[in-house]
Amino acid sequence: MESPGSQRKTKVVSGRVVVIGMFAFGLATTACLWIFWDRHTEPFRAIESALAAEFVGSRPDVQGGQRKMHKQSPRILRIVLRVAFDPEQDQQQAEQFAQRIADFVREHHDVTPYETIEMRLYQLVPEREIKTGTVIIPVTPVSEASRNSQAVDKDSR
Repeated sequence: MESPGSQRKTKVVSGRVVVIGMFAFGLATTACLWIFWDRHTEPFRAIESALAAEFVGSRPDVQGGQRKMHKQSPRILRIVLRVAFDPEQDQQQAEQFAQRIADFVREHHDVTPYETIEMRLYQLVPEREIKTGTVIIPVTPVSEASRNSQAVDKDSR
C-alpha cells in the first residue's frame, strides 16, 4: 500500500507519439478497407467495365454470392443498372432488357456457379422517387441446355 505522501510514477506519452500513432492507425485502417474492397469487387470488375462500355450511362454494379446468414440460400449474381425507361410501368421492356443483359453477361463472365441472375433496374427521375424493377433469370448450365437440345434433335430424326 502506498503512503499518502508518496507519488505514483506514471508514464507520460508525448503528443508527437500520439499523433504519429493516430496517423499509423488511420493508414492501417484505410489499407485494410482498400484490400477488402479490392478482393470483394475484383471478380466482377471486368463485367462491370464491359457493361459500362456496352450500355453507356448505365452505371453497372455487379455482385455475386450467397447470403452469409443463410448458407442454404441460392447463389445469386446481382446486377444493378440504370435505365432510361420506367421498369415499374413497362414490365415487358424490363424483361427483354434483362434478358439482353443476361445474354451479354453469359458471353463475358462464367455464370455457372450461380443459380439465378437478378437484375435490378432503376430509373432516376429528377425531383421524384427512383423507379425500380427486378427481373430474376434462372441460370441454366450450358452443358445441360446443350444436352436437352441434342436430345430433342435425336428424337426428331
